[in-house]
Amino acid sequence: MNEKIEGFFHLCKRNRLGLYGQAVIIPYSDIDDLVLSEEVVKAVNEQKFFIYPIKTVDEGLEILTSVRSGKLLKGDKEEIFEVGSVNWLVLYIQSYLSLVFKTKLIFLMF
Repeated sequence: MNEKIEGFFHLCKRNRLGLYGQAVIIPYSDIDDLVLSEEVVKAVNEQKFFIYPIKTVDEGLEILTSVRSGKLLKGDKEEIFEVGSVNWLVLYIQSYLSLVFKTKLIFLMF
């Protein structure tokens, strides 16, 4: 994990724009195993580079989209996601496409 983070960091640093807030998302379980160079640690401390440890895919989805992923709610007839959330939008689009193509689309939800 260290090599991947540092490799991406160096690619970003070589960019003609330099470091301006790029980030990596890592599994939360890998935090204790990180041994990063002083250069990367300094950039993180200066908020020029970010490392986001996540416990769930939904947390990553929220970081990538800046939209809440959406909690599963009990509806009157079925379970639904919070309106306006990413998960709700995915199911909304699935329903729309099912109507358009008159077929059942299957999305795997993890």
